Amino acid sequence: MKGEFMKIKSIGWMFFFASLASVAMVCAATKIPVPLTGRAYTVGQLFALINTNNPAGTSKFLILTASGDSQAAELSAYNNQSVVLNQDPVRINQLVKAGVLTSTTKAKYQKIMLYFKLPTAPAPYNTFKYYINDPNPGRRITTAGITRDPAANIIAKWGI
Repeated sequence: MKGEFMKIKSIGWMFFFASLASVAMVCAATKIPVPLTGRAYTVGQLFALINTNNPAGTSKFLILTASGDSQAAELSAYNNQSVVLNQDPVRINQLVKAGVLTSTTKAKYQKIMLYFKLPTAPAPYNTFKYYINDPNPGRRITTAGITRDPAANIIAKWGI
């Protein structure tokens, strides 16, 4: 009986360590690589990038509406289109002035809030900035001493 208990105990530890290893692998794989500004990508490559941790592939590119809200954009028709990523220092400064980004989050968020344009799209879509991250991540809110920081939550998912 004691031998059977030791066998069960050993199997239990094997599962425990296997679980730890799989958690470590998942945690290591969850960081999204930061793309480079000025480099050409296809829309399909960028779509795969923003869906790194989303097997359902439901993450979309975002545009800013006239009212300043973020809106998802469906660009699957342009998957093979080559685009170049750019930073948007004007929008970053707007987010800093609005209190959305702190000096700490500004440096990191500007590396991942990149956009591209689709000059081959019909008007007015050919003038839109298509962001790979939320250009309007929401305000930091502190309640009962706990700060909810949407930009910091987004940054945490990227490998920066």
